[in-house]
Amino acid sequence: MISKIDGSHKLLQGIDAVYPYVVLEVRFPRILTSAIVGAGLSIAGVVFQGILLDPLADPYTLGISAETEFGAPIALLLDVTLPGDYSVPLFGFIVAVAALFAGIFLYRKRDSNYGQTSIYA
Repeated sequence: MISKIDGSHKLLQGIDAVYPYVVLEVRFPRILTSAIVGAGLSIAGVVFQGILLDPLADPYTLGISAETEFGAPIALLLDVTLPGDYSVPLFGFIVAVAALFAGIFLYRKRDSNYGQTSIYA
């Protein structure tokens, strides 16, 4: 990779021509993509915990991942085919977002018996 940047091909001498291709065209984009996805997930987790004011809030403890798993088969049963191949994951995502907003709505409608900073109180 350094030889691609500075133009020095001395580093590539004695190496099969496939190896630089594999590293630059296959492995490196995957590494960058995984780093970007990981950063996005961590930011989403922080936002999730900040909205609910709960350091333990995650999709599993609040049931949002279960709602996604519930929404995907419903899309199959209803034969939702509007966006094509992405209809099942998109419908699962929509159901998960609806469950998130329902949870936030129920949390905001708190009673005097509930705590002020946690959804679990």
